[in-house]
Amino acid sequence: MRRFYFSLALACLVTGTLWASDDPFCGKWKLNMEKSTFAGERIKIQHLRGNEYKWGSGGGSDTISNDGTYQTVRFGRTITMTREGTNK
Repeated sequence: MRRFYFSLALACLVTGTLWASDDPFCGKWKLNMEKSTFAGERIKIQHLRGNEYKWGSGGGSDTISNDGTYQTVRFGRTITMTREGTNK
């Protein structure tokens, strides 16, 4: 019986230690471009006329203007665009 209680106490100690350990996926990460590969979604921005642009990603696109206001796009998201500088 004594061996049972000792094993139980040891199991609780090990379990508690593992439970209290830090999550390896939380914290600061550094991007190593040599070891990383990116594939998938691409964003395409096309100038239409005046201050209107076509913002496309994935299977669809939205038309937004670059007046600095928040505009609703697909899936209920919002986006804002503001022109910086005089270059086109």
